[in-house]
Amino acid sequence: MASGKAARVQLSDDEVDDILYLTRTNESTELQQYLGQLSQQHNCSIAALLESSVDEDNGNTPFHYCAANGCADLLRTLSSQLDPSTKTEVLSRKNEAGNTALHWASVNGHVEAVKALIDSGVDVWVKNAAGHLPVFEAERAEKDEVVATLLIAGGKEDEEKSRAQEGEATEEEKAEVDVEAATSQMGESSLEK
Repeated sequence: MASGKAARVQLSDDEVDDILYLTRTNESTELQQYLGQLSQQHNCSIAALLESSVDEDNGNTPFHYCAANGCADLLRTLSSQLDPSTKTEVLSRKNEAGNTALHWASVNGHVEAVKALIDSGVDVWVKNAAGHLPVFEAERAEKDEVVATLLIAGGKEDEEKSRAQEGEATEEEKAEVDVEAATSQMGESSLEK
């Protein structure tokens, strides 16, 4: 399928249930095989299948189940198969209760799933229908490592935004400048020999 936004696919209830079941049970190999079969059957990308796999009863996605069950490796694998232009949006989808995959990973204390979601660019400041942030859910559930991870990620995000607004170089821009400076110094020292 061409790059760009993956088209929604009309999946049967059984197909969605099978995708969600294989995700919940962390059956990575079987899930990948099944997604491959469905991709051929529906003539679509795996990204389109993943974007279309939403439980009609509660709004949960495969990413909610990966996060809730701490399946960080499967979460990374599936998120890598998403269309880059919609990846963050898909990973940030809210279920019927307004919870994102990050809320579920946080409340259940799955720090590696939390890190995978943060690395994929999800918003750590998103609130659920009750008005709770993922960090609040983690703190209430006494998941201290997740709380620390979210606070660090949120702090870095806020610091980067603040620096950008003040016209200061971001950490990424500083790293680029450091590399350029080191490269030019290496060139100068090799000429002096």
